[in-house]
Amino acid sequence: MLSKIYKIRALTNMHVGTGDTGYGLVDNTVQRDVVTNYPAIYSSSLKGALRQFARYEKFDEIKEIFGSENTSNESMESGLAKFFQANLLSIPVRGQKKPFYRATCYKIINELIENLEIHKIEDTDGIMRILNTLKDEKESFLLVTEEIEKKEKGSKEIIEGYEVKTKKEDKLTHLENIFGKDIVVFDNETFGHIIEELPVIARNCLDNGESKNLWYEEIVPRETRFYFPVILDEKKDNNGTEEEDSRLSKKLNDLLENKMIQIGANASIGYGYTEISKLGESKYE
Repeated sequence: MLSKIYKIRALTNMHVGTGDTGYGLVDNTVQRDVVTNYPAIYSSSLKGALRQFARYEKFDEIKEIFGSENTSNESMESGLAKFFQANLLSIPVRGQKKPFYRATCYKIINELIENLEIHKIEDTDGIMRILNTLKDEKESFLLVTEEIEKKEKGSKEIIEGYEVKTKKEDKLTHLENIFGKDIVVFDNETFGHIIEELPVIARNCLDNGESKNLWYEEIVPRETRFYFPVILDEKKDNNGTEEEDSRLSKKLNDLLENKMIQIGANASIGYGYTEISKLGESKYE
């Protein structure tokens, strides 16, 4: 069996909707994790978008990896890949000294550590050790290099209206590979307040220049990052081989990595275009 964890970077604004119509100020809201209330991409929506992209790419292993199409003339068969929900890694927030920073929190870091452990991801870059140094802090801080810390010693930044101290991190490049550049780690309560309200965009339907239908749509802003695990099962007849697992793993990497993949609604107006890359993988019994 193989486990893989992929990262998603939103290249454009994204709206992966709940399918429900709101009765408040916002008509169409985005998907959120039922426990944390952080923005998320449910596994059904994610798998559907990836299957659609595989179909567009004329991917040979669609049925093998994603399972049968839901059609009346084909017997249903599940695929060998199990796709999990995409959870939040970081989201852009406004600052005074820079246009935006990438915000995360201790809960996100702790859950990422748990996922790396559950899926037995090989920690070649010492990511777990670095993350473990961040997970038990109580205050919010901006991660900086030693050079910046010496240059701006004692300085503070106002991010989303909150005062944030600086914290030196020697292995910042590894963290930037996961969360993006200019990382600010908020305490869970503060991050919860920040993430409660996402940007809202007004949409309008015009008929001969006349407004017929004005509605408001919540979005996940570009440069937001998510991650999602995938498990590749062995062949169901138990005749799967190590070579077969490696073949499917490579095929999935070839399909997803370094491609522009659209996820969610409103593709025609540029929403939901993403870049997917691998965070890590493991092989186990």
